[in-house]
Amino acid sequence: MRYSYSLQRLPNHKIISPLVAFTKTYERRALEELLDRARKRDKLTLLEACYALGLAVLSAKSDVDEKSATTALYVATLALHYVSIQVSPLPILVSLASLGEKAPHSYVVLLSAASELLPLDKDTVYYILNSLAHLKTALKWKNSVWPFVYIVETYSSILKKHGEHIRGKTMKILKEMCDISREIRHRELNTITRAYILIPILLYN
Repeated sequence: MRYSYSLQRLPNHKIISPLVAFTKTYERRALEELLDRARKRDKLTLLEACYALGLAVLSAKSDVDEKSATTALYVATLALHYVSIQVSPLPILVSLASLGEKAPHSYVVLLSAASELLPLDKDTVYYILNSLAHLKTALKWKNSVWPFVYIVETYSSILKKHGEHIRGKTMKILKEMCDISREIRHRELNTITRAYILIPILLYN
């Protein structure tokens, strides 16, 4: 028996809207609960990490606010270390990119965590670099300095751990790191960025 469905047979918005609202609320509460567990125990189990990433991806496909996006990205950052042994981080980074539009400061932290993982393939390294270039523009409108420290840290990590993928771009990345550091007026944060710059300079010299 064949069935055909028309738009008239689909549930109307009065039914769908409460379901969407419920789903968003559930995702947010579940992520907050996982975050609370991680803080108390200072770790996640592998099962919790997979669950957290699944919830974060669901959030990325929903119309969430900045607070929810920040929570999702923070939990995803914690979870990334647990699942990276099993899978490449690139699909995760791509899936969560829409949350970076809502909370670029938190997406930078996720990229920084990803840059620390070993090994990373060339596609992942270049995705991180291209994302940083995009986020620098978005973050300038946020009037916040600390995300730029994470950007410098991420560049430093790529130069230290994944230099084989970026031959010919080393000096350009170092210059970018120095330019960012010069723009950071906060004394302590500026000192941190200079330390991140010094490590690859010593390494490549």
